[in-house]
Amino acid sequence: LHLCLSKQVETSGVFDLRLTSYSNPNHTTADGECCGDRLGNECEADCSTFFRVCLTHVSRKISSYESKRRLDFNTPCTFGMSVSDIVDRSGLENNLPELDFNFDFSWPGQFLLIVEAWHSTNSTSPPAEEAINGGRLIMRYDKQRHLEIGDDWQDDHMTSERGVLLKYSYRVSCAEGFAGANCTVHCSSPNDTEARFDCLPSGTIKCRKGWVGERCNIPVCLEGCHPTHGYCEKPGECHCRLGWTGDTCSTCVPMFGCLHGGCNQTFECNCEEGWDGFFCGQPMCKKGCHPTRGYCDYPGECRCRIGWQGELCNTCRTLPGCVHGYCNKPLECICEAGWRGIFCHLPVCREGCDIKYGYCTKPNECRCRIGWQGEKCDQCFPYPGCQNGHCVRPWECNCEPGWGGLLCDKKSNYCEIENPCQNGSTCISKSEEDGLYLCVCPGGFTGKHCENRT
Repeated sequence: LHLCLSKQVETSGVFDLRLTSYSNPNHTTADGECCGDRLGNECEADCSTFFRVCLTHVSRKISSYESKRRLDFNTPCTFGMSVSDIVDRSGLENNLPELDFNFDFSWPGQFLLIVEAWHSTNSTSPPAEEAINGGRLIMRYDKQRHLEIGDDWQDDHMTSERGVLLKYSYRVSCAEGFAGANCTVHCSSPNDTEARFDCLPSGTIKCRKGWVGERCNIPVCLEGCHPTHGYCEKPGECHCRLGWTGDTCSTCVPMFGCLHGGCNQTFECNCEEGWDGFFCGQPMCKKGCHPTRGYCDYPGECRCRIGWQGELCNTCRTLPGCVHGYCNKPLECICEAGWRGIFCHLPVCREGCDIKYGYCTKPNECRCRIGWQGEKCDQCFPYPGCQNGHCVRPWECNCEPGWGGLLCDKKSNYCEIENPCQNGSTCISKSEEDGLYLCVCPGGFTGKHCENRT
């Protein structure tokens, strides 16, 4: 929302004012009249509201609120005056004016804030003219306060006897380039990246991070940087003097080529525990480690050479991949009882277990493959449900004499009960599915029952 300020000056400080909430529930002016039409005892229309704000020193404090009296619009506002545009209804809730009063003098601390709300009766006249000529006063608030320089907002509110409520926040801060309790101390721009200090609102100098001293001209070295072995030219640095090293220059530099040694003074090579030799590069193996079968890369180790194992490398190692075997010398694989194969990984099955239809996963075991059964897996498995038959191969059902059907569960004796065959033919009993019987004709006869002579 645009606001017209009464004057433009070179700024040393700013008084910020936020109107955060305003309500006029009765839609009336200060004299109790409706802003629009009246319906019974209630006012229908909202007021066409605009605000006039006056900021002045305490000697300009006016009397308490008087409902029918208007402040002369030409009354001097020594710190500044502002008049807003007309605020629509939505603006009364979330788009109220934000005001900046710039000043170029020493901030006195005390101030008088006068806030007026007006109803505009002429939509063609600018709000400033309305306040003088034809506007109708809704309310007038005035409050005297003391405020120190700072960034924190102060919350306050004003309430009229007709229920008009205004909430607002304010603060006063120094403009860029000014500091001090009254914004009278001139300071360099905070955007100056080369500056080593900033001005505080109190007017004192505060060294920027990394600088100390009365003039903020001494850099603060990296935390922990040794006071004599290290130095810095810029904040956060730590340059080491000759013979010293480390982030904080607290570590002496050992003799050139020293591998696992340290120093108490520069260019020494005092071996660490577990290391030996002129340059401390020879590790000391674990006590008892076999001198030829073991070795070490680091102190206290005992690493075994190929074919040997154990804590001290004095036990032979079996052939890689040996599963159930042992050794008497490196890289052997002598099978334990019940195991066979080059890696002793194949179990020896139970004696007599069929080599083709049986197998095992551990020694002295005999597991049958699908379709076979029996202790030695040498018996075929007949077709499931086969009753009066046998098998030669898995899943067969070969019927015994006198039986028929898929499962050999149907008697096949039709010829014994009734022999329909004629002329000396042979009767063979069949299952019901196969027709019950079959006549085998002698020479010279044909037909189902051998009844036709050829």
